[in-house]
Amino acid sequence: MGSKAITSPFFLKVHNKGLSPMKKQRWMQISRTCLHCIVLLSLLSCTQPSEEEQIQLQIKSMQAALENKKSGALMDFLHPNFSAQKDMTRDQLQALLALNFLKHKTINVTLISTKTAIDPVYDYQAETAGTALITGADRLLPKDGRLYSFSLAWQKEGDDWLLKKLAWE
Repeated sequence: MGSKAITSPFFLKVHNKGLSPMKKQRWMQISRTCLHCIVLLSLLSCTQPSEEEQIQLQIKSMQAALENKKSGALMDFLHPNFSAQKDMTRDQLQALLALNFLKHKTINVTLISTKTAIDPVYDYQAETAGTALITGADRLLPKDGRLYSFSLAWQKEGDDWLLKKLAWE
């Protein structure tokens, strides 16, 4: 099969004698610049979130699971060797969550501040320190609430950051 000739008036004007050599060169320069911009934008849209951003996404997902009383979903964020308050196991944390889920009809978590730092030597480990207001309610207004300072120790397993240690005051 033979190749078809391009008969677009625009193409013919640009590639034939419709433009002066200087205008043709300028047009080609603009076309290359546009192509480079398109390639750059497509590459930027493919970038992964930073390690800190990935951890912040984990924290927000854990916040949503807590507010929706999904203890199973919360357990999915925990490392197999998880511990809380130095000696609390995964099972003990799940029991504590179940007790609080029964005690309150709704639970709200407001993150006041969080700061995450990736370990400079072991880049698969990170720590987050923060403050959160946690309230519980039986009806519309909170029945009780408390401000907590917390620290989280993270470990990356594959592509996921898992919570290895949790402490709060």
